[in-house]
Amino acid sequence: MLRLKRIEIYCDLDLLPESGYVSDIRYRVDYTDEEDRTKFILTRQTNQKPFIKKWIRTDDEKDRLTEIIDQELSYTLFKDDFPVGHFLLERRDWNNTLYIESIEIIRKERGKGLGTYLMKEIDKIAREKGFRLINLETQTSNGVAIDFYKKNGYRIEGIDISFYTNDDLEKHEMAVFMKKRIF
Repeated sequence: MLRLKRIEIYCDLDLLPESGYVSDIRYRVDYTDEEDRTKFILTRQTNQKPFIKKWIRTDDEKDRLTEIIDQELSYTLFKDDFPVGHFLLERRDWNNTLYIESIEIIRKERGKGLGTYLMKEIDKIAREKGFRLINLETQTSNGVAIDFYKKNGYRIEGIDISFYTNDDLEKHEMAVFMKKRIF
């Protein structure tokens, strides 16, 4: 049985201690900047070996994530009383959008439709609250996530080749901004 429970305090995030991804797919970015034209081309590729990324929550993030949690739009997913996933959503009133700060399913439960379940719940929240679109940021190195979001109705609407560091293009890990219109 699946149930959602609202995340009430920052410590609730500790229910899902693992955070990150493994991806055997990436999107290569070819970038040219000429006098009269700038062009980005994304090409889906299979990695020779899986790319592994781990996130560790820092004390610096605590205040920011607490502000998001205080908006009362973030939930933990339980399967048979065991926490298996969560999403953190941020209301952005200035442009009437809902931002997916984080969405995660624990590794052993991936591939079972739980991520899609969470995406449908996020869609439901966005409609009920009257947001015009849902947006998120992921990485070119996480092709599995990009494909998942596309499958759930999102489209790529932006690339930032220096969002994380000045060497993102060379490291092949750039920010990908994806959106899904609601109304």
